[in-house]
Amino acid sequence: MEYAEKEKLMLAKYKDKNILILGGGQSTLDTKWENLPYDYLWTCNDFYLEPRVLNQEIDFYLLAFTTPLKEEKLVKNV
Repeated sequence: MEYAEKEKLMLAKYKDKNILILGGGQSTLDTKWENLPYDYLWTCNDFYLEPRVLNQEIDFYLLAFTTPLKEEKLVKNV
């Protein structure tokens, strides 16, 4: 199976679904997002610093080039 075919299959899972994207910044801290309706949770950047995010089932992780990949808290939770 070619890469493009695999990518299509992977993305089909998310078609017509509600995806909540959270980091670990101020908007994640200030918002009561736990009650929002979503099918999948995607995270990025400093999500691993926020316990409320880590207590959720995370479907997709996006790490920026500035994310310290050897950070113990990150390694332990991914």
